[in-house]
Amino acid sequence: MKRFILALSTVLAMLVSNAQTLPPKVFPKTIQVTGIAELNIAPDEIHVLITLKEYEKKNKSKIDIETIRKDFLASVRKIGIADTAIRIMSVDGNSGLAWWRRKNQKDELYAAITYEIVFNNAQKIDELINLLDDEATQQFTVSEITHSNLVNLQKQLRMDAMKAAKTKAIYLAESISENIGSAITITETTFPQVFDNMKRFSNTMAVINDEPGDLSKPEFKKLILKAEMNVIFELR
Repeated sequence: MKRFILALSTVLAMLVSNAQTLPPKVFPKTIQVTGIAELNIAPDEIHVLITLKEYEKKNKSKIDIETIRKDFLASVRKIGIADTAIRIMSVDGNSGLAWWRRKNQKDELYAAITYEIVFNNAQKIDELINLLDDEATQQFTVSEITHSNLVNLQKQLRMDAMKAAKTKAIYLAESISENIGSAITITETTFPQVFDNMKRFSNTMAVINDEPGDLSKPEFKKLILKAEMNVIFELR
């Protein structure tokens, strides 16, 4: 027992001695900065959903969906929209009456079709609005506003934000007679694509603001793209 206690005491003494001789842990000097890059760019892809539906003219027979569809596509092509920019999103049909009113009413099916058209500017939208059949057009909605080169633009913004972060780190370090070394960590703060509502360009559209402007030149406000990078550099 005495031998065990003596051996244990010796081990503890050695551990204490080693702990006292270890150099203190030195944390590396670092600088943390944020780089931001922003770009405002006019959209060149405007996605519009248009729903067309059969209807009856007063004292006349029903205008069928095939006639409506052909007239609509003729109008779209007339303003220079390529067939590749036109897609059918849905086709359906209903009587247009609530179930409790159908008993004593003419219960005839009215077919409807929804197209998506991709425009490259708002002027073309306004031109098409002027050609639409008001009775057949049930809905006209801007569903998305974007840019055809969005991925590459966002990539460039990230690189610009990184360069901005490095530039900031350099002049901040130099202000205290230090130099930056390698990047230790890089963190991206993501931002969604942001765009403002349309400027006024037609009473047919639902979103109209109160800004004065030339109604003969419809346009969308620019997309706002942003990138933010947080970087930690070592100091030397």
